[in-house]
Amino acid sequence: MCSEETTLLDEVHKWVNEQGYPLEYRICKIARRNSMTASIGRHIISSQGVHREADIIGHRSVEQPDSHTAIESRFLVECKYSKKRPWIGFSDSLGRNPRLDIIATPHSRSVSRGTDKTWRYHHAVSRTSRYSSNTPICFRVAEGLCTKRNTDRAYEAIQKTCGLAWDFANRRIANRHLFSFVAPILVIDGPLFIAKYDDKSEQIQVSECSHLQVSWSGTKRNTLVDVVKADCADDFFASLSESLNVLHSIACDIALDLLNGPNQD
Repeated sequence: MCSEETTLLDEVHKWVNEQGYPLEYRICKIARRNSMTASIGRHIISSQGVHREADIIGHRSVEQPDSHTAIESRFLVECKYSKKRPWIGFSDSLGRNPRLDIIATPHSRSVSRGTDKTWRYHHAVSRTSRYSSNTPICFRVAEGLCTKRNTDRAYEAIQKTCGLAWDFANRRIANRHLFSFVAPILVIDGPLFIAKYDDKSEQIQVSECSHLQVSWSGTKRNTLVDVVKADCADDFFASLSESLNVLHSIACDIALDLLNGPNQD
């Protein structure tokens, strides 16, 4: 009996640690260490009224300047354990446009009404880590070394994360105008590669990387998503706060223009 119990305990211990659960605690701890608030297992109500769980939701700053307004810059994280199957981002040769990257960051309807003003922040945004031209951008991410019978967990994860981020940015807060940005992030505990097409050899060249971004068009709106190796999460979250601060400034200015302008609601 003791032998059976010990075996079951070992199996449960192995299973729990080969899922994304330990990574959720680790990333939450890293975010808090970098002066951000973070919580695990928060549920979000989708636009269809379905409750779905986000691994981690956090924020750098949340502000309520009056009883009718809420301004926030947040991040939403999905954690995945994938030691045996690498994730591969397929790079896009097109250049980046910081203003379009801002619009591709999930945001609330109130922010949508003022996105024509984001040109003001072109230089400030391009200097932050999240919107830097140095970060490789991809149009697709896939789980490698899969057979046709295997589900592509990378596709499922990015689809879920984008949907949750847009739903959370547009959640209803009673009697308040919500001006919100939510940065969607995938953290993978496993190998991460980037694939680039080489014109000369007419082959795809593959190299390891620690962080890439995906311009994801699989949701209703184009969405910018970060994909980060767990081993590099400390550096990523240390620099994320700067990007969130810029997003918060944009949301504040849009709120000020819309709420104090000539066409107040």
